[in-house]
Amino acid sequence: MEDYDPVSTPLDNNQKLITETHQPSKHEIDYMKTVPYQEAIGSILYATQVSRPDLFFAVGAFSRFNNNSSKSYWIAVKRLFRYIKGTIIYKLEYTRDIEGCLEGFSDAEWVSDSDDRKSTTGYLFKYQGGPISWKTRKTKTNK
Repeated sequence: MEDYDPVSTPLDNNQKLITETHQPSKHEIDYMKTVPYQEAIGSILYATQVSRPDLFFAVGAFSRFNNNSSKSYWIAVKRLFRYIKGTIIYKLEYTRDIEGCLEGFSDAEWVSDSDDRKSTTGYLFKYQGGPISWKTRKTKTNK
């Protein structure tokens, strides 16, 4: 990945990662056995929890395909590494603000996952200019 150009976003908006319609071919299954897909996801997971909340959504999406990944998912993971390469200087930074400003943000994506028809929601809280708490999750539904 050393010679790859960085990208400005962690995921490609034009690529849909869908499990229910994807049936990998025998060739794809054999290829994915040679690829460190789960190891790559695991290596980024730690960073999402301690210093890089911008990677959290992508890692969560890729984790859903640990048992049913394909070459297109592997390409998407490599794109995430290209994003990390271009944003390696990103860090959590706290400022000395006398007022001690606490900020909160939230967002939701309504039923955009065509696999399970669940929405994704998330929040981020910042104090002194740096994030102190963040989370994304799929919404729970009553059946």
